[in-house]
Amino acid sequence: MTGAASIYRLPAQELYISLSETYRYLGYMKVDPDEATAVICGEVIKELVGVATPFAAYKCYDISTDPDTNRLDLGFCAITSRDLMRNLNGCCRMYLFGATIGPRVDAVIHRYSRTDPLRALIAQAAGAMLVESLCDSLNSHIRETEAEDGYSVRPRYSPGFGDVPLTFQREIFTALPELSKNGLTLSESCLMMPSKSVTAMIGVKARYET
Repeated sequence: MTGAASIYRLPAQELYISLSETYRYLGYMKVDPDEATAVICGEVIKELVGVATPFAAYKCYDISTDPDTNRLDLGFCAITSRDLMRNLNGCCRMYLFGATIGPRVDAVIHRYSRTDPLRALIAQAAGAMLVESLCDSLNSHIRETEAEDGYSVRPRYSPGFGDVPLTFQREIFTALPELSKNGLTLSESCLMMPSKSVTAMIGVKARYET
């Protein structure tokens, strides 16, 4: 596919808020935090929602895979990866996307890191929850679109997991210049700013495929 990427924007107030996910990012696995911490979580989430500016850019590519060599032609580049092959094997195309909840969330985290360590920690967790909520919303949009034509989608896969290096972010930013045009940047170590940002790939396959 050539041409510009599609843009996906969602009012922050429409993001799904998950307290349990926020607690999980804070390290609470089987128990909830104490009441005082839970109250602060609610306050911080409300503050972040008030400043977040959810944005995503995505693009669909026809792809081909060679399971014998773990070589994948993703349309915008080629890569050899056993783990990505497991995710995309049998897929006929793939969505590439980048998403962020914006720089003002980082500003809140930075402010609290200087004044209130507990709120800074909670803001980090709540920010992670919010950007994942944005990704889930985009994922649902893509899933519903593909289902209309009889296709299903695979779980999203991000650079930095398995044997796909974080440096693969450079290929994604080249393929999606809309990210840079909307304020996302990539450091020399391939970390994104704003920090609460995600890039990922979503494979598409016919429903009858296993």
